[in-house]
Formats: sequence, C-alpha cells, structure tokens
Amino acid sequence: MLLVSPVVEQRRNAVPENYSRLPLKDKLYYLRSDMPAITHIDFSARIQTVHRDTNPRYYQLISSFKKLTGYGVIVNTSFNVRGEPIVCTPEDAYRCL
Repeated sequence: MLLVSPVVEQRRNAVPENYSRLPLKDKLYYLRSDMPAITHIDFSARIQTVHRDTNPRYYQLISSFKKLTGYGVIVNTSFNVRGEPIVCTPEDAYRCL
C-alpha cells in the first residue's frame, strides 16, 4: 500500500455546509464516501494495485467481486495491534483479542 490516491468524485458524499466547524470526532465519523472503510478524512485512500499478469487469481477474484457488487475494491488489512507483529497462530489471535 505505497500509493495514496483521491477517492473519485462519484463515490464521495457531499459534506455539510458546517463541516469545517464540526468537532474532529464528528469529522472522523462522517461517511465521506460509499466506501467508508477506505476513505480518509481528506478523501484519500491508500491503494494497492493488482495486475492480471502478475497475480491472475487475485485479479479474477476482484473482477468477479466487481461484477457482483459494482465495486472493484477489496479491503486488505492485517490482524495485529499497532506496534505488534502480525498474528500468525491461533494463540497469537487469542492474545491479540
């Protein structure tokens, strides 16, 4: 996830007129797009691209998901707590939770 890109206009929600005066917490929880899990407060998103030639199975999965939902986006996240290594075992998962 080395790239940052603006969320396209047609996916964004209009902000209310008083948005700039809202408390930070309200800004953080305002749904800025129809993809809230990836849209940052400044309407950017960290992206990772997938190419058919380099990862055909994952590319096909994303393509199939887009046909079903209209979204060519899959959220990719890690299972860990900030500053801790990624969970690798059931025991790690239990400790993490």
